[in-house]
Formats: sequence, structure tokens, C-alpha cells
Amino acid sequence: DIQVIPAWVVVAPPNYGPQRKSVRTMWDLMRDVAIKAGKLAAPTRPSFTRDILPIFERMQGLQWVNAGFAAGFGWEGVFDLTSTAAIARLGSTSPAYREQRRVIYNNFRNFETDANSPVPWPWLYGDAMNIPPVASPRQNSVLSDCQMAMLWQWSEGNFDADYDPAAVPPASIEGVPLAEQGDMLTRAALEFCLADAFHPGCEMTWPVRSATMYMAPFRFRHAPVGWIAPQPSEVLTPDDVTIPNGPLYGQQAGGITRWMAVPWQTDTSSCRSGYTPNYDPYVPSFWPARVPNEVLTKENYEIVMDKSRPLSERRKAFANREAWIEPLGADGYTHQINNMIHHFDFLGVVEVREGPGDADFPALIEVEDYARLITPEQEQLTEPAKRRTQMLRMAPAAAPGPVARRGERSATDVDLSGIALVNRFPNGLPPQRR
Repeated sequence: DIQVIPAWVVVAPPNYGPQRKSVRTMWDLMRDVAIKAGKLAAPTRPSFTRDILPIFERMQGLQWVNAGFAAGFGWEGVFDLTSTAAIARLGSTSPAYREQRRVIYNNFRNFETDANSPVPWPWLYGDAMNIPPVASPRQNSVLSDCQMAMLWQWSEGNFDADYDPAAVPPASIEGVPLAEQGDMLTRAALEFCLADAFHPGCEMTWPVRSATMYMAPFRFRHAPVGWIAPQPSEVLTPDDVTIPNGPLYGQQAGGITRWMAVPWQTDTSSCRSGYTPNYDPYVPSFWPARVPNEVLTKENYEIVMDKSRPLSERRKAFANREAWIEPLGADGYTHQINNMIHHFDFLGVVEVREGPGDADFPALIEVEDYARLITPEQEQLTEPAKRRTQMLRMAPAAAPGPVARRGERSATDVDLSGIALVNRFPNGLPPQRR
């Protein structure tokens, strides 16, 4: 008989950025948990191709879902980590590039030195994000310890310079050696899950950091058949969570997602980017790989593709990223989350398109496929908006026109800095249990 370890199916919200991976994926986090628990061996020497370059490529890929990442790491961005010339330098063990590698390593956030600053990489909020920030190292996200250890080795020149620009990755699972296919399927699933801010998160959240959740690396522990879980008290306490055989041990159906937001739409439409616009209106961000912040619209993409237009106009269109949440309207926060609950299909999915084929733009461009403004007849309205709608219905009908994705005001004009999701500690952190 072939002995197998069971897998687990997690039902998650829609993925509006299906080609994007975050900088720290769920695979990275679970790998780190297994290493610290002694279930997996830590890598002794990183591969540039498999371990280092993917970190840079993920930051570069977020250009299609966040304007800050586009300017920083995207096409012709300030931080060039993925161009042909950059890879030739960064993928070399030559001492000539040692200081470049060290500078890049030092740009990544280190909880010991710069946990609260929004400046270090990655530009992503953390579990305890708060506006204004509180004295918590989890205000912003950090890479896994394993990722940081490999980056340190890379910065010192202790890595395999194995990048081959002519290499072609497998196009299907059949192209992967048979002995590696199982691990590849696990990695493929988990690399497209996020381990950004567990606030609470997108697919799974903070319990996955606990080694007691697992029966083997990347495999959740199952509760015994017929198990009746201990009931928590009215107020969830650390004792309720950490009790032996409690919620951080064997899992039952629904156990992984019971910690997530209900309904998911309110969390998805609330967690955005750039909550302190006097610092930067686009970064840090919540989960842009799943919930885009700013996108290249179809209209701007068509301008980019039109070679009859002046290059300056095409460049301007390429750089113009519009707010993904525009279809939700600008009539207030409650209005927006209700619109998201009932019309989440009105927001666009970011998909891959061919570039124009000239050297001024990428060969592949990711574009918001479809988005349209939720009309008063379709939206779930607040009382003031209902009265406005009744007045509109009394007016003569307008002639049919193009589908609009934005109203007279931008959805980003709605101020979310005071909502409970981002202002959880108005009086500072409560006393911490040691």
C-alpha cells in the first residue's frame, strides 16, 4: 500500500490578481514553521534561481496591482532588481557586486531595528497595523526567517550562481520529474496563498504559525473522528487558544477559516493602501496580490497599444494606475462595504495581455479586465442615497452611453483612517502578557 498524508481544502474569497504572488507566501511561512519545529532541514546554501530571484520577481510583479510597487520595482522603476542587466549582476558571486547585494539585503525590514518604519521592504502592512502606529513589531510585514537567512548568505556571496536565462520552466506538472511532482503541487497551491498581514488575512490567518497545527510539513493535523472541541469562554483569551488539544491542534471542517472575516467582502473592501497619504498615498498596502489597489485600465492599455499615438502619451497612459475600488462609489464607508457585499462581481480581475512589442514597454502587461460603476438602481443604498435616487428616477432618462467605472468623485476620497479595522488601538496597546 502507498502511505499518503491527507491534504486540506480551504475555501477562500475570489482572487482578483490571479497571476500575483506576495513577497512572503504561505509556502514560505509554513516552510519556516517546519524548519523551526525540526520537521524540515534548513537550506544550507541558497540557489539564486529558486530562492533569491523569486523574492525580487514578486515585488516586481506587484506593479500591476499597486502604484507604489510600480514606481519602485516595476518597469523602469527606481529599484531595478529583475532586468537582464540587474540579474547578471545580482546573480553573480563576484566580490565586485558584494556591496550591491549588502545594500539590497539591508533594505529588507528587520524587526530588531526598524519594525515600525514603513520605509523598509516589503511595503506591506502587518498583523497589528494601526493608524497611528503603535509600539508593535507587527505594524508592518517582514520576510520569513528562512528567507532572510538566505538573503544574508546571498549578500555574502555564499549562494549557487545557477541562473540560466535560456532555461524554460515546466509548462505542466508532467514536465516536473516524477519524484518532485508531489512537492511541486503543494508548493504551487501554497505560493498563491498570502502570508502578509494576518489582519485577519485572505485565505488563512495567524493560527498557521503554530507548529501544533501540523501533522507533517505543510499538512494540517486532523482532529479525531467524533471529536467535540472545547468551547471557548465568552471572551476569547490566550488560555482558550493555547489549551492542549484546543483550536491550535487537530482541526475539524471549517477550523482553518473560522478566524476569518464574515462576510469576507467587508474586509476585502476595507483593507487598502496608503492610509497615511502625507507619507505615501499608495504604500504600505494590504494584500495587493489578491486585492488590487491601483490597476492599469483597459482604456489606458488601449492607448499603450496604439502605436499611432505619441510615445509620451502612451507612457503617460502606462504610468496612470486607477483605483481598483472605483465601482464601489464614494458615498461613504458603509455604502462601499454594502456595495461590495452585493456586487463584488463588478470589480475587475487583473489578467495578462500582450504588450505592444516595442522596447518602451514590457512584453506582457497585466490589465484590469472589466469593471463598472454600481448604479443607484443596483446598489444597496443608505437612506440619504435612497432619497437622491428617488429624485433621479423622476428625471428624464439619460441616453445610453459607455459603461462607467467611476462616479463624479473617486472612491478613494472616502476616509478610512478612523474605522475600527485600522484604528484598533486608539489608546495604545493594552498591557502585554509575558
